[in-house]
Amino acid sequence: MEVRVLGPVELVDDAGGMVELSGAKMRGLLAVLAVEAGRTVTPQRLIDVLWGEQEVHGPNVVQGVVSKLRKAAAADASSLVVTRPAGYELAVAREQIDLHRFEQLVDRASASPPAQAADLLSAALALWRGVPLGGAPDTGMIDAIRARLSEMRESARDQLTEVQLALGQHHRLVGDLEALIVDDPLRERRWAQLMRALYGAGRQADAMRAFQRARAVLVDTIGAEPGPELRRLEAAVLAHDDEVLIGTVVTSGQPIGEGFRRTGNMRHATGPCVGRHAELRRVVDQLEEYRCVTLTGTGGVGKTRLALEVCARAQGRMADGVWWTDLRSAHSAVEVMTAVQRGLQLEPRGNDVHEMIRAVATVLSDRDLLLVLDNCEQVVEDVAMVVGELVPRCAGLRVLATSRESLGILSERIVHVEPLSTDAAHELFTMHLDGTGADEGADADLIDRICTRLDRLPLALELAAARARHLRLDEILHRLEDQDGLPAGRSQSSRQHDLHAVADWSYQLLDERERRVFERLSVFADGATVDAARSVCAGPEMLDVEPCLYRLVDKSLVVADRSGAQTRFRMLQTLADYAATRLRDGGGEQGARAAHAEWVAGLAGSVRFGAVTTGASVAAVEDEHVAVRDAVQWATAHHSPLALDICDSMAAFWFGSMRVSEGFALLSGALAAVVEPSEELRASALGWLGLFATVEQDPELAATSFAGARRLEHAGADRRRLGRLNLMLALAAGYAFDDRWPQWVAEARAFFTAAGDRSGAAHVDFAEGAVGLVVGDTERAATCLRAAIDGFQHHHDHLGLILAVSRLGELAYRLHDIDLYAEMHTQLRDLGLAGRNSGVTAGATARLAHARLIEGDVGEAERLARAALASSGSGFMPVVDGYVHRTAGLVNVALGHVAEGRDQLRAGVVAFEHGAGGVGAGQAALCWIDLGTSLIDHGEITAAVDACRPAVDAAQRSGDPWIIGQAAAFAGLPALAGTPGT
Repeated sequence: MEVRVLGPVELVDDAGGMVELSGAKMRGLLAVLAVEAGRTVTPQRLIDVLWGEQEVHGPNVVQGVVSKLRKAAAADASSLVVTRPAGYELAVAREQIDLHRFEQLVDRASASPPAQAADLLSAALALWRGVPLGGAPDTGMIDAIRARLSEMRESARDQLTEVQLALGQHHRLVGDLEALIVDDPLRERRWAQLMRALYGAGRQADAMRAFQRARAVLVDTIGAEPGPELRRLEAAVLAHDDEVLIGTVVTSGQPIGEGFRRTGNMRHATGPCVGRHAELRRVVDQLEEYRCVTLTGTGGVGKTRLALEVCARAQGRMADGVWWTDLRSAHSAVEVMTAVQRGLQLEPRGNDVHEMIRAVATVLSDRDLLLVLDNCEQVVEDVAMVVGELVPRCAGLRVLATSRESLGILSERIVHVEPLSTDAAHELFTMHLDGTGADEGADADLIDRICTRLDRLPLALELAAARARHLRLDEILHRLEDQDGLPAGRSQSSRQHDLHAVADWSYQLLDERERRVFERLSVFADGATVDAARSVCAGPEMLDVEPCLYRLVDKSLVVADRSGAQTRFRMLQTLADYAATRLRDGGGEQGARAAHAEWVAGLAGSVRFGAVTTGASVAAVEDEHVAVRDAVQWATAHHSPLALDICDSMAAFWFGSMRVSEGFALLSGALAAVVEPSEELRASALGWLGLFATVEQDPELAATSFAGARRLEHAGADRRRLGRLNLMLALAAGYAFDDRWPQWVAEARAFFTAAGDRSGAAHVDFAEGAVGLVVGDTERAATCLRAAIDGFQHHHDHLGLILAVSRLGELAYRLHDIDLYAEMHTQLRDLGLAGRNSGVTAGATARLAHARLIEGDVGEAERLARAALASSGSGFMPVVDGYVHRTAGLVNVALGHVAEGRDQLRAGVVAFEHGAGGVGAGQAALCWIDLGTSLIDHGEITAAVDACRPAVDAAQRSGDPWIIGQAAAFAGLPALAGTPGT
């Protein structure tokens, strides 16, 4: 006999026939005895399990069910249930019960190597046929047994996933895990496995979004933040820590900076690639031979979809992976380069396109990667210039572009993407009919006629198929044939006209509310969350936007991207272009753009100076960098005071999140364009510009800006404004080593105190502590920085905490308090993670690695340094890259990779010298000292003397007494004392 309880309760006789079990009690009895196989079950327990809270008179009721079960079994099976003195026992070998076979397989898997374990666990899970104990009574105890068995199944699933991850099956696991998470979204371990699978599949951005989705689910459902494991994985994703995420063995056999490659941000298609196998082989072959391949063809023909498939094939062939850049929101060469930098996970800096190209070329010079530039048609000439500059400078770089026209550069190979074949079009259309109700018994000839009428363009086929939810196929064909100017054509221009006509037909079938939302959504170049869409798309009619969005998704006019912390509603570029044209032709563009800019202004206000900020609010602004840029650029041209207001609000975010270069460019443009702003707004913006110009090492502009701000502010009487201006002057003094800083600190403190502004006072504490640090007043620095941290914690100022924790960590290093040094940079890394700020995270990780190195934990220092170096060259504020390279250099030297370590230290010098004024110069001096120390240790005295001179020079330029003292001590080392020229 065989008993099955992992699904509907079943009894199979020796001949393999199914024994009929009538009644829930009989099935429940068999199930309980099977679960307890090998043990005697008392009548009272059976009553409790089978009858629950029902009133039962005496144990004889159990005997009655036992008798029925025995009779139901074969004639010779009267011993199926054995009566014992204490109760009843199932007389079936454990191996004949599916539950116990399941447990045995799982136990064997735990002690087996991965490949064998995967087979054993798969076999165990194959025993399950549905909800356990199916057909048994619905009592509390049965439910408890079901829950326990279900958890055993889920645990085995998790165990199998772990084994499959260990076997490197990351790509295949993603879809399975997504489906499992839908069933049980509160299971944190599964979210962690999804993050690891996505990362291992080369989808770092999607792994980060998975964490954001998990956090949103947990907070919204049970009010709890993610646990330690998920937070650890979030940190690992941001730091590109392969060891944590995919189990890569990292040994000290390789120098840091060698053998580690980021794997890209490749996007993955969500469905099969229909009818493109020949083109796919051709493009892959072309990329093997040529450095630049452009996919051309009319809008909607499937260029992006083909590019995605090419990426999947290329991923394993490129040492540094595949990097995707969407250019749909770019309108100039600078914006092209900004998008490229962001796509490469490099923080955009500056607005000189040639400088930006040089910076990217420096990062990519020794990298072997595929750069995908999608939607190039509106900036073809700019893309051509960028690609023409990058490809010759980067020997391992290959470029795949999609555009309606070629780039027109000499090195380009063109693959023209034609419409689908008749058979492929039929297959694709039929696939999109699935679930509409029209897929059952659809007329093949009718489908072919529709495909022909649509010139076999994939996007047009999808739009038409979406209408099958409401129209018969013959009605769809009739509507298409009635469209004016929809002849079947073969040229690209006629096909584009065809697609426009299909989009127009789909648009005409929308109701008026859906049309308005569809049009206004086009102002979001990077898609919109529900809240953003509500703010911008409601319009003067105050439309109920959310239901309209869902209907537009149903009609294939909008895509719901659920990969981030919140669902973003996007449009394919062709449809976005059509919607924008409709918006413009209807006279609604300026109103929608103004609403978009006003929404961005509100978002920026959430992080303005003095506002309460959390990691979540900072991350929300971080996610909308495209919207901020577009709003400022539109407002600069059409409503300059609003542009300046946005920039003024964003300035504290740009400063606190190490994005000064980005803010400097946008703020400069807004100030240059503004006409008759309020004195208050202009004064505040000039103060921020003065601080940004100081950090960007433009002292002349800084002086001019501060002078203008002071003239305006001294004409007013607002104490907070005066306090903020003096605060900015004091902060700038820390970078420029201006000895007037005590005056500005005192005035700022007086103004904020008089205004009762505790947040402002915390910022003054920070400024005084930060400047005290660089002028050598360590007691003042410690007191003020701790006071600043307390103030920022009390006021909930996330951005202020980033600044103060960072500086207290630096002070701890100078005081040789390594425990505090490590503690502060652990906190700083957590702050960076909470705000999804990879620059803060990278710098903090590097300095935490430095702390571990000083403590003697070289292994942990190596792991952290590798994680930090994964963001090397990411171009945040240059000081971040400097910290990363310095730590990598020191760890390499400690591991015996001396040449590589010195190279990293030299890279640190370059990064530090590039920015951050005196602070950067001081850190560059420390790199020179580290380099010189290594040279001395290896007896290279002459080379050490050569390092001594720039160390002393950089230290003097920093104006930092502590660093000057370090350089002087280095110059006076006994090993150098007798060397001429020291």
